[in-house]
Amino acid sequence: MTVSFKAKLDNASWSATLEAMEGKKIRQAVSRALNKTAVTVRKEANPLIREERNLAAKVVRDAMTLVKASSNSLSAAVVASGRPVSLREFKPTSGKRGVAVAVIKGKRKLIGEPGRRAFKIEKFGNHIYQREATGRTPIKQHFGPSLPTAFVKGKVQQAALKVAGETWPKRMTEELNYELNVATRK
Repeated sequence: MTVSFKAKLDNASWSATLEAMEGKKIRQAVSRALNKTAVTVRKEANPLIREERNLAAKVVRDAMTLVKASSNSLSAAVVASGRPVSLREFKPTSGKRGVAVAVIKGKRKLIGEPGRRAFKIEKFGNHIYQREATGRTPIKQHFGPSLPTAFVKGKVQQAALKVAGETWPKRMTEELNYELNVATRK
């Protein structure tokens, strides 16, 4: 899932500034502003996703990649991708009745069926497993929901678009002022 937004630069208010700068410098300023906006969107989406999912910040941040802008490609994006997350990331606890995890904050749930409780294997990275049959094998690994499902939720997506809309003009102003200051120093 990708969060995208369109940005327009008001040429009337920036016409004097833009005339003083060359085209390459303007494209570099726009590129930097887009990249900084994308970083801010990713940073603001992280705690919102963690309100829904009981995950560490690093797991969420690693699942959201930035597609950065360059002076040739003036487009930046925050892409939430990934497979279903292993249940070991949802803070599992082991007990007599099996393994319990809290996929959604505050709602801990026991994994497994009666007679076939789930277990953690430390040797294999503390992932959560459960036997499929009555014998020792086969066993299957359990997974939770993928991160893009939380990213798509209206609350997270609306907040990301709002942050992008607020951040973009500020960053663009800062970057154009920087380029103008550099150009006047020469």
